[in-house]
Amino acid sequence: MSTLVRYMKDNKGRTRGCIVCTGKDPKYGKGNMYAYKIGISFCNPKDNFDKKTALNIAIGRAKNSSINANVPKNMAAILHDEWDRMLVRARKYYK
Repeated sequence: MSTLVRYMKDNKGRTRGCIVCTGKDPKYGKGNMYAYKIGISFCNPKDNFDKKTALNIAIGRAKNSSINANVPKNMAAILHDEWDRMLVRARKYYK
C-alpha cells in the first residue's frame, strides 16, 4: 500500500508542514471503527522548509503512532482542516 501525503501551507501560501497516512492501525480499530496511522510535521517558522525532511519526520511519527508535534499558532486551523481531509482520503483509499 502507498502512503498518502499532503503538504500544508500557511496563510501566506508557503509550504510549512506535511501530513501523511500510512494505512490502518489494527491495534486501535474496533468493530466497524477504523484507526489510521497518521503523522504530521511542521517546519519552525525560522527555518526553510525541506520536503524530504518533513516527509521523513511525518512518516516516522505515523509508524510510531505518535502525533506529538509543536503546532505553530498560525497553523492550528489549517491542521484541523488538513487532518479532516486526510481522514476522508484514508477512508476511501484503505478499504
